[in-house]
Amino acid sequence: MKIKILGAESLGVRSLCVFVTTDNKKILIDPGIALGYKRFGLLPHPFQVAIGYNIRENIISILKSETFKL
Repeated sequence: MKIKILGAESLGVRSLCVFVTTDNKKILIDPGIALGYKRFGLLPHPFQVAIGYNIRENIISILKSETFKL
């Protein structure tokens, strides 16, 4: 079994996207991230938004790849 963490936000507290592969199964768990739009009245930091965008693109890439299809 292989477990690959594709992305996490807040150390996995709000979201943790994981891709699991076995000999005959491929499972994508929690394919998204949560930025927490407002926290303490503040918007997410631009760096956090950029990282979130990269994670999103990585998740989409896995979903579109032939690797994910059985």
